[in-house]
Amino acid sequence: MYRLAHVFLAIRMPSRVHWVTTATVLVIAAASVTSALWPRGTLDRPPTRPRSGPGDAAPDFTLPDTDGANWTLHEHLGGDLLLLEFMDIDCDPCITVIPDLINLSRDYADNLTVVSLETNLVGCSGYCWVVALFREEYATPWTYLIEGSGHAVSETYDVVGVPTFVLIGADGVIAYRYAGLGDMPGLRAALDGLLAH
Repeated sequence: MYRLAHVFLAIRMPSRVHWVTTATVLVIAAASVTSALWPRGTLDRPPTRPRSGPGDAAPDFTLPDTDGANWTLHEHLGGDLLLLEFMDIDCDPCITVIPDLINLSRDYADNLTVVSLETNLVGCSGYCWVVALFREEYATPWTYLIEGSGHAVSETYDVVGVPTFVLIGADGVIAYRYAGLGDMPGLRAALDGLLAH
């Protein structure tokens, strides 16, 4: 009888390895079915229009410049057009675009103010001199602001990569934006369009 019970239990009760294998297969199957039936996440959705895109009022902000003085956006609106460059001093594309930005700032010197926002430093306290050295090394004639940790301004302006450029008209409305290196001609066209009105 003992042998019969042992054989019966061996047939009815699979080994521990069998249980683990079966459980793994069931979990994978359940995950596959769930992912097929569950609504897609936000990463799978097409990107939505930025909250800070063309036609929107440029959100105001205050950040320190390389001298530690506060720079506030609304104090610089109403005169020149304003180009915000969200950048990082360690970003190769941000460095690559500097000659184009220098030419742009010279070509539109009477109507355009360029401001770069360093997005990757902890804050101005103790680090402003690093950005000041960068500005001096690349002979860029515009203001640099230090965003600091938290990236509140970058988030407000929906910046997901650097460099990102935001062109703001004298009325404080965003006229044009793009990310990366490829659309300097589009930026010039947007500038010309704003100046023609």
